[in-house]
Formats: sequence, C-alpha cells, structure tokens
Amino acid sequence: MKDIYTTSTFGNNNSYKDSSIHTYLNGTFYNLSNIRAAIKQVKIPYQNGTGSGGSLATGSNGLSTKVFLLSGYEVGWTTSDNGYFPKDGVRLAYFGNSSSGNSKRIAYNGSSAAIWWLRSPSTGSGNYVWSVLSDGSYSSLWVSSSYGVRPAFILPSTLVVSDDGTVSVNTAPTTTPSRRPLSRAIRPTRTSRTRFTKDAPAATT
Repeated sequence: MKDIYTTSTFGNNNSYKDSSIHTYLNGTFYNLSNIRAAIKQVKIPYQNGTGSGGSLATGSNGLSTKVFLLSGYEVGWTTSDNGYFPKDGVRLAYFGNSSSGNSKRIAYNGSSAAIWWLRSPSTGSGNYVWSVLSDGSYSSLWVSSSYGVRPAFILPSTLVVSDDGTVSVNTAPTTTPSRRPLSRAIRPTRTSRTRFTKDAPAATT
C-alpha cells in the first residue's frame, strides 16, 4: 500500500513468521479486503527464526503468504548500509538505493509521515526489527513498540491500482480507424510520382 494502514506492535520477538503482524495481515486484513480473490499466494524470502538465532530461507523454502511486509533489501538497503540486514529479497524498482532512495520510502499515517515496520529482523538481535523512519531512513526498533503497518501483496498484471487505491481491470484502449475510399487512397498524384533519369548517381553504402 502507498501509505500506512494501521499501527501495531511486531510480536514477542523478531521472528517474522511468528509475529502478530504476519497473523493480522493474513487474517483480519486479508478478510476485510474486497479484492482478496485476486491476491496471489506467493513465497517470500525471510529470516526463518529470530534475527540472531535463525537462518535465511528463500525460493521454495520461502514463507508462503498472501499479504506481507516489505524487507530491508526490497526497499533498497543492503549489508553495505548495515551489516545486520538479512539478505531477504531484492530491491523493488519503485525504491532507490541506500540513502538516495529515502524520499520514496516515506509513508503517511493520516497527514503526518510516520515510522513503519519492515519484516527484516536485525541479525544481531532477537528483539529488534528494521523499520523505516519518518524521513525515509532506517533504524532497528524494539518489537513491543507500536509503529505503522504498510501491507504489500501481489496482484495479476490484468489489474491496475490507481493512486487512491482503486483497483480496476487493465484494458487496452479502443480506437476507431479512419476510412478513406480505396480509389482515393491509392490514386497517384503528379507531385507524388518519382522521376528517374539516366544520369542519376547510384546509391552507395
């Protein structure tokens, strides 16, 4: 979603699959959505377990889900920015790299920019989770604090989402071809004829 939907604590520790946010997104939030039938089931890369006690799970071992939080890597940060980011995804085209992409990460809760959770735990701890601050930068924050929830999900390419969140079918525009009488369309005119002369130079390549 473009902005923050609600606020919540993360959970009892920083294990995303066991978090209260993951349960909420795939339960209450999903069931309230009027487009839930179109939301795809996907497997996302994640830190399986806590940040300090878990391990990275990707591909077929990823977390099966429909609604999820974005990861640090997906919003443009890497271990080059902080060594405690897990490598749980790749940057989405919407977001920029590192601090140059801060403006794209800012999300609003009402009229004010606010902090929102990522799914990425700090790999140096069992209780801190990476989050996006109100200026678009990052910080690892305590799991029992309450911050913004910005749900993400995958829709079919046949659907398009407008800036206000409205979802509609992506249809090709229709055009009405102009028609001219065939005799007029192919009738040569004096000015359109090409004249060739004996002394015309040959084309060169």
